[in-house]
Amino acid sequence: MYCHIDHKNLTTVFNHDAYYIIFMTFFGLSNGYLATLCMIYGPGCVEPEEQNTASSMMAAFLGVGLCLGALFSNVTIKII
Repeated sequence: MYCHIDHKNLTTVFNHDAYYIIFMTFFGLSNGYLATLCMIYGPGCVEPEEQNTASSMMAAFLGVGLCLGALFSNVTIKII
């Protein structure tokens, strides 16, 4: 929110677009890495007969979380 944008209510802290690119790259790589680790090791933490259910629920909740994050980002932009 503090990257280089023209908005009357926010101050610009990061004046160059390279900061935005660096932040998004870092967040994308770290989130991708952590989500992959959770998807790999998560089903192994439950009983063998529940692994299919656990992996399906993990995929479903990851999708729901991504959708909610996208929706809340739009709401945040409208509020600001």
